[in-house]
Amino acid sequence: MGYLIVIGIAALATGLSSIYEIFIPVFRKLKQEDPNNIMLENIWLSYITCFFLAVLTFPLMIFAILFSSEHFINKLVTTFKDIKIQT
Repeated sequence: MGYLIVIGIAALATGLSSIYEIFIPVFRKLKQEDPNNIMLENIWLSYITCFFLAVLTFPLMIFAILFSSEHFINKLVTTFKDIKIQT
């Protein structure tokens, strides 16, 4: 039981750290490069989605947080720029 609490706390801490270390810089850079992007229209929904993805994949996100680089952030910006709504 205690292990589940520790894993839950680690997952939440990873989610918060990923928002601060990865997604806030990505959204700032995306706002500068493409201010009309769909990810920026509902910014809080994007933050919540990224938080939950980081919590669910926290064993992998730990490495992305510890070894985050400009190359990784630029790749995420490029990925988010390519998101389009199909009409």
